Amino acid sequence: MLAIDRLLQLGERLQQTDGAVYAANLGGESACFEQGAEAHRIAGARLATWSARLAADGSVGRGAVASRLRAAASPNMGYHTSPATALLLAVFNVRLGLWMQNTRSSKDWGRKGPRFGALWMIYELFALAHEERRFVYLSDGGHFENLGIYELVKRRCRFIIAVDAGCDPDFTFADLGNAVRKCQVDLGVRIEIDPRAVVPKAATGCSPFHCAVGEIHYPAGAAEPQQTGLLLYIKPSLTGNEPADVTQYAASHPHFPHQKTADQWFDESQFESYRNLGQHVTANVLESVRGSSQPEWIFQNLKERWHRPARATAGAFARHADQIKVIEATLRENKDLEFMDAQLIPEWSRLMAGAQPPAKTHLGLPSGSGERRAGFYLCSNMLQLMESVYLDLNLEEEWNHPDNRGWMNVFKHWSWSGMFMATFSVGCAMYGARFQRWCERHLDLWPGKVITEVLRIPENEDAIIASLQEWEKNDQINFVELNELSARKNGRLTVVNPGDSLVLLRMDCRPEIPAPEHRGSTGDELISFTFGIAVVARSASDASGAAYPDALVYFRIQDHMRRMGLARRAMRELVHAGKVTVNRVCWPENGPHKFEIERIFNSVKKEPPDLRKKRI
Repeated sequence: MLAIDRLLQLGERLQQTDGAVYAANLGGESACFEQGAEAHRIAGARLATWSARLAADGSVGRGAVASRLRAAASPNMGYHTSPATALLLAVFNVRLGLWMQNTRSSKDWGRKGPRFGALWMIYELFALAHEERRFVYLSDGGHFENLGIYELVKRRCRFIIAVDAGCDPDFTFADLGNAVRKCQVDLGVRIEIDPRAVVPKAATGCSPFHCAVGEIHYPAGAAEPQQTGLLLYIKPSLTGNEPADVTQYAASHPHFPHQKTADQWFDESQFESYRNLGQHVTANVLESVRGSSQPEWIFQNLKERWHRPARATAGAFARHADQIKVIEATLRENKDLEFMDAQLIPEWSRLMAGAQPPAKTHLGLPSGSGERRAGFYLCSNMLQLMESVYLDLNLEEEWNHPDNRGWMNVFKHWSWSGMFMATFSVGCAMYGARFQRWCERHLDLWPGKVITEVLRIPENEDAIIASLQEWEKNDQINFVELNELSARKNGRLTVVNPGDSLVLLRMDCRPEIPAPEHRGSTGDELISFTFGIAVVARSASDASGAAYPDALVYFRIQDHMRRMGLARRAMRELVHAGKVTVNRVCWPENGPHKFEIERIFNSVKKEPPDLRKKRI
């Protein structure tokens, strides 16, 4: 840790420290210190000369730095520093720090220390050391950041291993939190890590894991692209499979392995127990990558191996696996479902190549009613299983958990099926809103595209009733909508008038990438159905009696398709598609949902027209 002036920079006023890194030169045991945000690079010739001197007398070798910079007690201790404590510690010679040549000063670069020590003692007495002086005061790195992560993140290291050997009997992870916070605030680097798997369980006193693996999200810089790194965080802990001598020592000493660091007099048993535990932890953590020398593979393997355990129980996995067996048995035994093989297993045609008789391959909706019926009910059961797995395995939060990878891949196979897409489009309203949104985000499984179809109302009432009945017969509207549109008051139709436009709000369920025709599908045979209607009048009056052209006088989403966001999507298509002009809403003063319809219409009118192309 490098002491700095607490008045120099607002961002560092609380810390009163900055990082200082010891780096060994390849030519020998030489050293340089990189300071602050602007790391100082020493000229090669000057470094070589200094390296030779230090290598000769051993004054600043690795051992000297390691021993002298563990200055847990020092007049200048980062954010713990105050003039009073600095004076007290300096007077009583509790001075474990080190005065070192400032790499920014060419004049004093070759000196081993100040010529006149009294002046520097005064600086130390009154906490006046900072990075602008010819000599800098170096102290314990723990006064700044105890894990050493900060300086590695500053250098954008992709793979970092940090061992947290601090005393933390309550597993509050203070040092880890401090490092994550400083990297976020100072460097703009976000570290995502969940160390809860290292916390001992109350029932057993043992931790599930010795470590946690997190992701380091580096933002794009002037010369560096945005990238993601991995952090392996190891903490001394007991998982219950330690060697016998470590287990015995832990039983006799309840605070092990987090005994207070003030204890500097380890006996042989204590020292050996910590050494043996460290060896056991390292071997356990790295067992799955032993023998590999590829960092990318090593850290990816460790990330999967030591991911925090999923919240789901083993019983939930087994129960849902039994349901998969039932679905597979139904597929295998029902001949009407043979077309589903290729839809659910993309490699099916390769698997069955050369088999006799040739396997049926159809990627869309089959032509036979029996096959469609069987496929629909099977896919309905699959959707119900998906929602159960989503809830039981907490896929909302843990969809990317390594233990859930198999389920996610199965669901992605299913969502690729044309029959499955059609079933979801028809029946998605029967499932929870959060589950539906999750399917949209992670499986790209949507109810379909909202489209409009405009039908012109005839010019006389008798023809209007006949047309409405014909549209109901053709499934363009349903019987509820027929009754609503045919309603009369005082012998006159109350909703539609001659010359108005009846707009069918339809859901078009087709794959965005049509399947090849030679695979038994044209990509055009999936379904399209009406989920609501709207009526746009040539002229309508509001409550004051004023007449307005092209007014929306009726808008309805079918009961079983509500609360899915379809009203806004349909209104957006109605207003911006250009098939019919809608200038305003003229809703009866006491009409149902008057406020909601007007609010949606006014909101959609303010949106850019191209927003309707997005599935939101």
